[in-house]
Formats: sequence, C-alpha cells, structure tokens
Amino acid sequence: GQPFCKEIDETPIPLNFREVVVEPFDRTQDPYVYLQAFQTQIYISGGNDRLSCKIFPGTLRGVAMQWMTTLPARSIKTFNDLARSFVSQFVANKVKKLEAEGESLKNYLARFNNSTVRVDDPDQKFLVKAFQKGLRTGLFSDALALRRPSSMEEIRARAEKYMEVEEDQLEWHKAEHGFDHKEERRPIQTKEDKHLVPARTGDSTQHFTPLTEKRAQILREICHTILPEFPEGDKGKVMGKDKEGWCDFHRAFGHTTEDCWALRTQIEKLVQEGHLNRYVRQSPDKRRKP
Repeated sequence: GQPFCKEIDETPIPLNFREVVVEPFDRTQDPYVYLQAFQTQIYISGGNDRLSCKIFPGTLRGVAMQWMTTLPARSIKTFNDLARSFVSQFVANKVKKLEAEGESLKNYLARFNNSTVRVDDPDQKFLVKAFQKGLRTGLFSDALALRRPSSMEEIRARAEKYMEVEEDQLEWHKAEHGFDHKEERRPIQTKEDKHLVPARTGDSTQHFTPLTEKRAQILREICHTILPEFPEGDKGKVMGKDKEGWCDFHRAFGHTTEDCWALRTQIEKLVQEGHLNRYVRQSPDKRRKP
C-alpha cells in the first residue's frame, strides 16, 4: 500500500512549482549529504513538508526506489518520518567493510559509532542491521548471527571480550616479533587458528570418547550456545582433498563435518570439561551399576 498518509497523498503539486534538481540517490551516496541537498532544493523551490514527501521518491533510483515500496502503508505522516527511515536504511553506506588484513574490531566499532551518531533510531533495529552488514566474517559475526543482538548497547558489551583477545594477541605478537601489527598488517594468530586445519583421515593415536550421537549432530544442537569456538572462516578456501565435502564447523568445502579433525578435538575438549556429558556413551559396566 501507499506509505504516505492521506493528507500527503491528496496534496497537489503546484503548476508553477520549480523542479528539484539533485543527483538521483542510488544508495551509493552518503544519505546525510543527500538529504541536505534535497532539502536545500525544496527550500529554494518554496516547497513545504507534504510536498517534500511527495517529491522525494522521484529522486530515488534502483534499490533505493524499491525500498520505498517496503515501507508500511500510511506509516509516513511527516518528512521527518521519511528522513529517519531513509537514513536508518542507508546509513551502512557510510561505513566501509572491515578488510581481511585491516582494522581491528575496536576501531571498526568506534568508526561505526562516529558515523551513526546522528541517526534517530529509537528501537535500534536498523543500526544493529547496519553494523552486522559491515562486519567482517569471523568469530564475532558468527556469535551475533547465532544469538541476534537487540541493541547497539548489547553489541558493545558482547564485543568487549573479543576486543580484549585482539589486544592481547597484538601485544604478544609485538613482543615476539618486535614490530607493530598495525604497520605490518599481518594477521594475528589466535587460538582459533588451530581449528583452521584440514580434516585428518585414517588412524590416530589420540583417544576420543565414545559418543551417542554423530559429531555433526552434536554441533547442530550446540551451535547456538557459547560452547563451540568457531574458527574464523576463509571464504572460498578449500580445506582438504574432498572438494564436494562440506564442513559446517569451518563453513568450507574440502572435508565433511563428521570427518573434521578440529571439530573432533574440540568436542573431546568439551567432553573432558563436563559440558557434553549427555552425549557420552556409557560402558556396559557403568550401565549395570545401581
């Protein structure tokens, strides 16, 4: 349905109204700058609040134009309503994605906050969405995907431990190698890197506790909890010889989830820590005990 209220719909455009001349918005521009340019042209043309609403959709192109059709029917009663929704939707354009060897989570969060400080988004739904959209694929993005945040305050609180790990690893790296990671821009090896190894096949001297469920099924049942430490993904990388095998743990081809050595060792670690007792297969002797 029509997103504008009845009063805006019924507002006529004067015959002598001066055409608004602005570069069409196609979502690649800064939404703040675009709004300022549009409102300046409206002011020069002598337009009012209702005319601003009625003319604004005609200055949009592509995805931005399609976005207008997604607004709830009769939800826009003033231009402030429209501007608020517009900025919230396209504010992510101001925040560049994290580079694979680029900025830290701490710097990205600070830059995002600076870029969105003027956004009026009471329920923070759009800000949360924009933050996740710009976040590099990795442990923190996986954590947010598994347990979706409801506010930026929650994101900042949950990011603390990840930022602490980054800073600790940076200090260790500087002490070990004698240079600043920021200057070298080399990836820091974290404890999660040990999971980024191809699945091993064949015999092994390592003992694994017998389980009542397949490891792939256990992963599916605990993936939404804080127990598994998911490795940072390397998009497009084939991790093993089985090009058609897919691993849910690494989110990569090259081996199957069930054959994943890293998953085996992590599940065994969780078993030894007592977190997965319900999946441990009891021996016949133990089952016979009263």
